[in-house]
Amino acid sequence: MGQILNKMNQSQNKLKLKDIQELAANSNFTEEEVEQWHRIFMETCRQGTLSQEEFKNFYSKCFPGGDASQFAQHAFRYL
Repeated sequence: MGQILNKMNQSQNKLKLKDIQELAANSNFTEEEVEQWHRIFMETCRQGTLSQEEFKNFYSKCFPGGDASQFAQHAFRYL
């Protein structure tokens, strides 16, 4: 039973090819970079979710020169 649940969790944590392609087409990232960002996110946030505060911490590490608080407020306004 544990192996089945583990496989289900792994499949839910993978991006679909069409999602990768859409993200790459609508950003400045390649498909490989989208997959890399997703992998880093899933390693950092194993449940696949994060709070606004966790988002600010994550953003600050990825973009040290950016304004994490302002960007987080903008991003979370629509959630």
